[in-house]
Amino acid sequence: MSIEQLAAIMGCTPSLRGRPADYRQAVCVTPTGKYMLNTFDSDKGQQDWLRHSQMYGGSYLIGTRWIVVSTPQLLQPLRSRLGGRLQNANSSSS
Repeated sequence: MSIEQLAAIMGCTPSLRGRPADYRQAVCVTPTGKYMLNTFDSDKGQQDWLRHSQMYGGSYLIGTRWIVVSTPQLLQPLRSRLGGRLQNANSSSS
């Protein structure tokens, strides 16, 4: 999914944050909270980003070449609409 597709499902307008070579990133704010959306050009790029970001902590909803970052309380209900798996930076996925 693209950032625009993720945002449409979530009901928000993405605010893009630059364009690194291998992924796109945007902030998306809904009435329930704030999310960071990431889409990747490759599976390797996604895995590299996730490995690097885990040192900063956080919770992730991870799909095919996309990751949404927010709090567990916001990601859990979002999972039913987007699919994916939940992962905390300090634990394994579910």
